[in-house]
Order: sequence, then C-alpha cells, then structure tokens
Amino acid sequence: MTLILSGTDGLSDIDGSAATPAIRGTDANTGIFFPAADTIAFSEGGVEAMRIDASGNLGLGVTPKSGSGGVPAFEISGSGTGFTSQGAFNAFSQNAYYASGWKYAATGAAASYWQDGGVHKWFTAPSGTANNAISFTQAMTLDASGNLGVGETSPGSYSKFVVRGGSGNFISYFGASTQTILGDNAGDKGQAGTVSNHPFIFITNATQRASITSGGDFRWSDNGANGDGAMIWVRNGGDGTANSGRLSLAYNTVNWTPASTPDTLRWDGNSGRLTILTSAKKYKRNITPVTDQQLDKALKLEPSYYQRLEYEYWEYGFIADQADEIGLNEIVSRVNGEINGLDYEKIGVFAIGLIKRHQKTLEQQQAVIEELKAIITALTARIDALEGK
Repeated sequence: MTLILSGTDGLSDIDGSAATPAIRGTDANTGIFFPAADTIAFSEGGVEAMRIDASGNLGLGVTPKSGSGGVPAFEISGSGTGFTSQGAFNAFSQNAYYASGWKYAATGAAASYWQDGGVHKWFTAPSGTANNAISFTQAMTLDASGNLGVGETSPGSYSKFVVRGGSGNFISYFGASTQTILGDNAGDKGQAGTVSNHPFIFITNATQRASITSGGDFRWSDNGANGDGAMIWVRNGGDGTANSGRLSLAYNTVNWTPASTPDTLRWDGNSGRLTILTSAKKYKRNITPVTDQQLDKALKLEPSYYQRLEYEYWEYGFIADQADEIGLNEIVSRVNGEINGLDYEKIGVFAIGLIKRHQKTLEQQQAVIEELKAIITALTARIDALEGK
C-alpha cells in the first residue's frame, strides 16, 4: 500500500476498511475509511458505524438505501427507520426507503410520517417483502389550516375533524368505569353513546340539559338524579304492547297505550310546547269570567265542511282565518307570523258559556211565565167571583 502526502492532495491513495481505517488515532480499528467512490465511512472497534454515500445520504449502522430520487436521506439500522428531507418536504419512515419509489427496507409492515408544504401526513402499509415497492395508505392528515382527517386526505373540505372509513366506532373514550363511543353502526346508521352500563348526557354552557339513562329513558331539562326534575321524561317501558310507555311532563306522569291518547297531554300552538293540561287555580292568574261580548264573537263562528289539500276525504270543522277576523285571536295559532290553526279545546269553553247564558235566559223567562201564570190565576178567580160562580 502506497501512502501519498502532498500539499496539493493531502493524504491520498489509501482507502482503508472498517477493520483498518485509513485515518485513525492510536486505536487501530477506529477511524475513517473510504469504501467506494465519493463515499465516506466511519468505524468503531472494527465495525462500520456510519456512512455518507455518493448521494449525500447518511446511514447509522447501515448502508443507506435512499436517495436515488435526489433527495438526501438519513437511515438508521435495526428497524429500517429513515429520515428524508428536501426543501419543504421531510419524511420520517419506519422500514421504508426511497429508491425510484418507496420500498420495504426489510420484510414486515411499514409506516411513514411526512411534512409536506405545511401539511402533516401519516402513512401505513401492510407487511411486505424487503426491497419490494410499498403501497402506502394515507391514514391521517393535519392540513395547514389545522383541520384533522382520519382516513380523509382533505379534511378542510368538510370540518375541523373528519373520520372516514368502514363501520365501527371511530371515537372511543375509556374513563375509570365508563366507555363512550361515537361511530357508525353496520355501515348505514350513525351511533353515539355509552357501551358501559352508564347514562349518556347532553351539555351546553357547562350545564346538563338532557340525558338518556342506562335503561333507555330520555329526560330533557333534567336536573334530578332520578329524573324528578325532568321537564320531559320519556320512559322505556309500558305494558308490553307496541308503542306503549310513559311520558312525564313537569312532574306529572302520563301512561299511554295504542288504544288511547291521554286527554291531559296537549300541544300548545301559541307557545309551541308540548304540555300537560293543568286546570288548578294555582297555575293561573287574572281569572275573569268570559264576557257576553266574547261569547257573541264565538256565535259568529261558521261551522264548515271541507277537504284538506293533501287528502280526499271530507271533514267538519272551523276556519282559523275566520276566528281571527271576528276577534278570537287568542285561540288562533301562528307559525312565523302566519295563521296556522285553531285551538278546538277553547270552543268548548265558549259553548259552555253560551249554554249557561241561554240557561239563564230560560230561567228568567220561566220566572216571567210563572209570574204571568200567577196573575192569570188571580184574574180568573176575580172574574169567577164577579160572575157569581
């Protein structure tokens, strides 16, 4: 072996090896050697520890495989882990290297994380054979606007957080004793709730607004542990027949079956609320009798016979527009300011009032008749006396 030392070339014409590096100190098997053209390697204890190849790729404990695409790479032995960087692109990969396309460093599964133009991308690949081409799947994406997609490559097209994939739960949270899920059921139904034997609650402004108990009861505006404070409490129960069950509104409970609907449950067209019909004095104020003027308005209602636009059959009823025209707007319901319906329950109130008024008139007339009958009787007696009867 010839060693040349000159002021122009420096130390040359000796390549060395891992066991006998060309440049070393007092340790004969640790130093720098030149295993190939345009390649520098470093050895420790006679074993190659690091290499920089002709493409500028760095290998720690491994001969770097990456770089045929002109992108410098950093590869680590053992797991086939590598780092590739060029401009706005960085890739950190496991069991993968780039050489005219991504390839398996060894037989097994592969994964890769990219920073590409401000976008973070995570890729996975099933097990493959060493040096065969990899078909990566982009499993997760965090775009430059902070939108996260799991199984979705363009999350910003939908929302801040997007999950795309087959059926199953895409979010599962495990607490100390609960499991909460959000996902897809059988590919055609969304699902959210608890898998464990616990209730599912709905919260706004840090306050519980509704809940579904572990037994399937739905409670709206629930502030009681047992549903005692629920404004609406639909219970999962009944008498075993279809559509039977129990509904509680504002502390009152209504049981229903397919054969009947409780007359204590009503829809208030003016307030837009489903309520229990309460009639106790304690629920009311400003109680006054219905006036004769109001009763006279009710007498102007015209019973009608008509067909609804969506049905062929005929039915009897009243026209809400007419009730509004004659001044009975308290029993007319509106939707978005337009006349919509009529509270037929209140018609009975007017009917009772009119019946009572007529009854009073009849009683007054009966009193007059009785008075006239007494006068006639008295006159008849006087006539009889005059005639000597």
